[in-house]
Amino acid sequence: MNEYVTQQMTEYRKQLSDMVSEFNSTKSDTIISPLDAKEIKAIYRQIARQLHPDMSTVTQEHPELAELWEQASIAYKCNDLKTLRETDFLVQQALSQLGVSDAPIVVPDIAEKIATLEQEIHTIITTEPYSYKLILDDKDETADRKTAYETELLQYTDYEKQLQQQLDLLTL
Repeated sequence: MNEYVTQQMTEYRKQLSDMVSEFNSTKSDTIISPLDAKEIKAIYRQIARQLHPDMSTVTQEHPELAELWEQASIAYKCNDLKTLRETDFLVQQALSQLGVSDAPIVVPDIAEKIATLEQEIHTIITTEPYSYKLILDDKDETADRKTAYETELLQYTDYEKQLQQQLDLLTL
């Protein structure tokens, strides 16, 4: 019986591992809309005109610009619109600080970006690792949870004994 349970658990863990890998690979595959693809291309071309090493000597002179160019290239290859937008902003800021460009820095849809960041912060705060920290800081809540888990453990132990008795009766 123990061998059977061990075999079943091994198969279960393998299935679970396969499901986790499939989920992770699916999560990284994103489908972008044609509008987003067009915006990605436009932003990348703008950055390329400003930073491409073959077109701009400024990039070769300043390592931070070379790093931003690399970041933009990776974001473009990954179709990562969010990172590409952020990189564009950083490029404009860096060029302005270096005195290469005197164009004003414009952040389009800033209210929408602030709302998105606030939502991300809310999601982080309400997820388990963060909420567990709040529980661990509260001694009364920690004691209540410990008592509840100990009670649950006792129930499972009793249930295991009942199952073992039934198994013993069946194997006689």
